This record gives sequence, structure tokens and C-alpha cells, in this order.
Amino acid sequence: MIQAFFFDLQAVQRGDSRPKGVAKSRPTKVGIVGAGMMGAGIAYVTAKAGIDVVLKDVTHEAALKGRAYGEGREAGTLSRGLTTEERSTALLNRITPIADAADFEGVDIVVEAVFENTELKHQVFAEIEGHIDPDAVLGSNTSSLPITGLATGVTRPENFVGIHFFSPVIKMDPVEVIRGEQTSDEALAKAIDFVLAIGKYPIVVNDGRGFFTTRVFATFLTEAIKMLHEGIDPAVIEQAALQAGYPAGPLQLADELSFGTMRKIMDETLAAADRDGTPASEAARVSAGVIESMIGTQQCFDEGVIASDPDANIGSIMGIGFPPWTGGVRQFIASYPGGRAKFVARAQALATAFGPRFEPTGAV
Repeated sequence: MIQAFFFDLQAVQRGDSRPKGVAKSRPTKVGIVGAGMMGAGIAYVTAKAGIDVVLKDVTHEAALKGRAYGEGREAGTLSRGLTTEERSTALLNRITPIADAADFEGVDIVVEAVFENTELKHQVFAEIEGHIDPDAVLGSNTSSLPITGLATGVTRPENFVGIHFFSPVIKMDPVEVIRGEQTSDEALAKAIDFVLAIGKYPIVVNDGRGFFTTRVFATFLTEAIKMLHEGIDPAVIEQAALQAGYPAGPLQLADELSFGTMRKIMDETLAAADRDGTPASEAARVSAGVIESMIGTQQCFDEGVIASDPDANIGSIMGIGFPPWTGGVRQFIASYPGGRAKFVARAQALATAFGPRFEPTGAV
């Protein structure tokens, strides 16, 4: 925990994964597409950091509802005496609800926060790209869709980057910043600077379906569902997770996430596998539990999705609720009783007993 919450956290807060040699920046105006709970949350925390926001939805009324989220937050803060009427009004005045893409003129960075569908996201960026400055950063809040694929829908893929916020935005500090194949150092640096400017922690990863946190989180949920299918009492599954140090059981989390959302993500994954010629069994192969999450994490390192231990540790604890006592997914291996050799031996024993999904990979 000392490694994670002292050394690793400082590294993330400093932006150590930021490209070197790129001048630091601070956005003055941010455009957000989608005024649902996620977009509204991003708009609020951005305005709270003193940055102007234009919040777009399909209608002005829908955009107003997104601004109303901030009004509700401020009303509660005001009632507790934690702000003043003047400060609250100034904050809310920094959020401008819009329905016309032309109002995005002058934004330094765009954050798209619409439904997880590639075609829809392409439509969104096609609508707004002509109204923004040529050097503005195009960011997508996708939690699983590959950034390189989304970037095919814009004319400036070098400016395209993933900016994955966790829900609820107001409480969750990590933000996954994802670099696509054509993302420039300048765009990546500006996205990281934006995340730091609003008081969040940038977890920098490279492209890949599900990126880092979603892939590891998915292994946790899917292993629990597999256990349920095998006839294990759901109370036992939930209790095992709680005793391991997770803040909530995986079945509860799956229920809160909704099986409809999980199914849509799986459908996108299988459709992509079909396009790429990847066997469906490989596309859907996921694995979890404490040991299995480690193996899933190592796969991300092997594939170059993530390269920083501090980013992996802080992202796993603060982003997906990995047990804090472990120090994070990477630190868990480093401090495993008996060392890495014992970790590998335990994983191999589980693979023998329960299947190849527990097989250790790469440089574990």
C-alpha cells in the first residue's frame, strides 16, 4: 500500500507517462457531446475546475437536463455551507447547453460521451469536426471500443485520443487516456493536461479492445458468472470477493452494470472478431479472480496496452476497485508470498485444476 498510495500515486499525479518534450497546456474551453449522466458529470467537474464548457445534445432541452445535474450538485453543496451563491452561480454559468455543432467553435478539446456504438460515434465526430479548430483534440469517452477504429471516422486521426472516465465521474479520480495508432504526442499530452487540470489522475494506455481497466474488470465479472453457471452458491461468490478486499461482489456489480450493457459490449467484440477473422472463442476468452486478474493484467503488458506499473496499480485500485491491500494488480505479483515463482506455481496449479484461462503468460 505504501508503494501504491505514496510512490505510484505521486507518479500518476505528476503525469509521468506524459510524452516528453511537449509544452504543457491548459484548456480554456471544452466541448462535450452527450448530456447524459456521464457527459453531465464530465461537464460539471470541468466547470468546477474553472474551465468553460459547451455541453451538446440532440436538443437544447436534453442539454439543459445535463446542466441540471450540476445545478443539483451545487444546490446540495450550497445547503451544506460548502460554497457561496456567487461561486455556485459562476460555476454553473461556465456550462453552456447547446444543440448546434457550430457552437463548438473555439474549443481546445472535445470529449464525446454517447452510447457505445462505433457508427454513432462516427456520426458525432463527422458532425462536429468541421466546426472546431484544426489543432483541437478529439477525445472519446469509450470504455471498450478501439481508438484506432474510431479514428477512421475523422479527417485528423493524429488528433484523436481516448479519454475514458469512470462512473460516477464526480467520485472516480482515474481517467484512462488511450493512444491510438496515429495519435500524436501533442494530442496525447493535451489530453493528459486536461485530465490533470480537472484534478483527475491520467492512466495512460495504448489501444486495444477494452484497453486496460475494462479488460481486467471484465475478467472479474465473467469469472463470477462462470462460477455461478457451474453451480456455486452466489452468496459464496460474493463473500469470497468481499473477503479478498473488493468493495462489492462481482455479481452485484454485474447487476448494477446491467446485463444489457455487458451483452452489447460482447456483441461489439464478437462482431469485431468476425471482421478481423479472429475465432470467437479467442475473442470471448476472459478470466478473473485475484490470480486471474493478474494474468489478464500481464497480457495487457505483453501486448503493449499498458507499460507503467504505477498506472496499472492506481488504475486498478481507484478505477475498478481492486483490493487496496494488494498495492494494485502489479504490486500483488511483486509482493506475492514466496515471490513471482510462487505466484506462477499457484497460477499453473489453478490452470491444471480449472482450465487454461489461469495459465500464466509472458513475463509473469
